[in-house]
Amino acid sequence: MTWEPLAWVAGTIVAFGVIWKSPIGTLLRWLLRRNIAQPLKAASRALISDTVAPMVDDIKANARAQHDEQNVKLAAIDSRLTDHSRRLSLIEDHITRPRGGH
Repeated sequence: MTWEPLAWVAGTIVAFGVIWKSPIGTLLRWLLRRNIAQPLKAASRALISDTVAPMVDDIKANARAQHDEQNVKLAAIDSRLTDHSRRLSLIEDHITRPRGGH
């Protein structure tokens, strides 16, 4: 087995490490950021604002409508329970204090 390919790989890694820490590396990082990272970031933001945001708005509107519908149903149930409670209270009063007064 020859060590030459491994030496090339190790040398390349060391060279990139040295270059990355130098002013040339700073220039390379700036170029990568300007030419690759920022355009990708802008494209991602555009995709989110054009595609995902309307979906989220629809989901929120549907959830709000469902919540309002449930509130109407719960209000009706509350009304019935209040009415039943009032009736039970009248029955209890009649049982504990009958009109005849024995």
